[in-house]
Amino acid sequence: MKTTNIEYISRSETNKRPQNEDSFIICQLTPNPNQNPLTLLAISDGIGGYEHGEDISREALKKISLSLFETLVFEPSINNQEKSTKPPTKETLTTAIKEGIAQTNAHIKRIIKNNSWHKSGATLAVALISGPRAIISNLGDSPIYHYSRQKIRQITDNHTLASALRRGGIITSEMAAHHEGKNMLEFYLGCDNLPPDLSIHYVSLYREDLLLLCSDGVSINLKEKELKYILAEADLNTISEKLISQSRQVGETDNQTLIVWRHLGESADNETVIQSIKR
Repeated sequence: MKTTNIEYISRSETNKRPQNEDSFIICQLTPNPNQNPLTLLAISDGIGGYEHGEDISREALKKISLSLFETLVFEPSINNQEKSTKPPTKETLTTAIKEGIAQTNAHIKRIIKNNSWHKSGATLAVALISGPRAIISNLGDSPIYHYSRQKIRQITDNHTLASALRRGGIITSEMAAHHEGKNMLEFYLGCDNLPPDLSIHYVSLYREDLLLLCSDGVSINLKEKELKYILAEADLNTISEKLISQSRQVGETDNQTLIVWRHLGESADNETVIQSIKR
């Protein structure tokens, strides 16, 4: 889809699994008519092979969306006679995402308990775009990448056993890519406790920058240099097709969901900065 200031593509494929346990959402939140809308991008992947993964991923996106709406739209707007054109502050957006993830995790835990859905859960990758900046966070192994000026970087860190061993210096990044623990989730929606240092990432955006949100069925078998080559394509449909097809060529059978967002608004007024804060 492309309008004056918005261009993106989304895709969700069952692939060789019996059902699609992935869900995604793209929507806009407008605090008041005088402000530019906030764009919400999010993906949730029902944990592979567990019970009711599709139901859990849909509920996760419903809850995070409603939580952000309540915090960023409803609460500031009700009985408010001011006509401010200022966007929400970084602190406000950070709090909204942090509380939204906590509320979503609690919601998913209640659903699992009330329905006796043992071993259920889902990942979450969420990006909230406000002007030339994105606020990003995640749980699980659905990654978010930033492609800017021919460089790519994975913004989020996978919450897997392999990644935990890498962060602890026990194994290298190369070893983590092939470690049996790369599919073992450490944190996810529905787990008992959230990470004590949940990371919130602030990304400055330049015009034509790309954000890629995807389930691990797209990314797990592709190296960053392969992703960089694909994201360098000009056409979003071509990018989408290559991401899906190349991951299948190396044997991927899992559900595959992606959002590719091209930033067409104003550029950040500073050098591209990726700031990560653990909250």
